[in-house]
Amino acid sequence: MASPKRGGFYIGIGVCLMLAMGLLLLPLQWVCSVICAALWHEFCHYAAIRLCGARPISWRIGSGGMEMAISDLPQWQELICALAGPLGGFMTLAVMRFFPRFTLCCVAHGIYNLLPVYPLDGGRALRCAGSLLFGVKGKKIADVLSAVCVIFLLLLGGFAASVWKLGCIALFPGILLGIRSGLIKFPCKPMHKRVQ
Repeated sequence: MASPKRGGFYIGIGVCLMLAMGLLLLPLQWVCSVICAALWHEFCHYAAIRLCGARPISWRIGSGGMEMAISDLPQWQELICALAGPLGGFMTLAVMRFFPRFTLCCVAHGIYNLLPVYPLDGGRALRCAGSLLFGVKGKKIADVLSAVCVIFLLLLGGFAASVWKLGCIALFPGILLGIRSGLIKFPCKPMHKRVQ
C-alpha cells in the first residue's frame, strides 16, 4: 500500500497493455470477472483502511496491481488492512452458486496475494507479524522467507517447464515476483540505476 507522491491517481501504461492482452486471449466474461475481482479486493483493503481511521493519500494502478499510499498505522492495524483484501476474496465463496466466475477469480486473486512475498499482501502481513513478534529481526526473517518463496516458485516453474511443453508459463509468477520484491533487478538507465 505504498505509492508515489502525495495526492493523486496514477494509471500505468502496463495496465493498458495487460488489458489489451487479456481481451485478446480470454473471453470477455472472464476479463470482466478478473477486473471485478480486483476491484472487490481493493475495496476490501479500502474498507479496512477506513475502519482503522486512515485515508488513502494517493492511488496507483500498475501492471503489478493497485497500490494505495496511506498515512502511518500501527503494525497490528496494517496487518489487518493487508489481510482484508484476500479475506474479502474468500468471503465470495458464499455467493459462488450465483457468480462462479467472479468467485473463482476472487479466490485465485486472494491465494496469489497471500504468497509471503513482499510487496504482496502476504509478504506485507508477514513483515507486520514478524515485527510484532520479533521486533526489528522480524522484518529480516520475513525477507528471508520471501526470498525462499520466490526461489521455490522459480524451481517449481523450472520443473514444470522440463516435463510439460507449456510449463515455461509456470516460470512467469516466480520471475515477476522476484522482480517485484527486488530480488531480481535490471538496470533501467545507462548509469546503472535499478528498478524494484
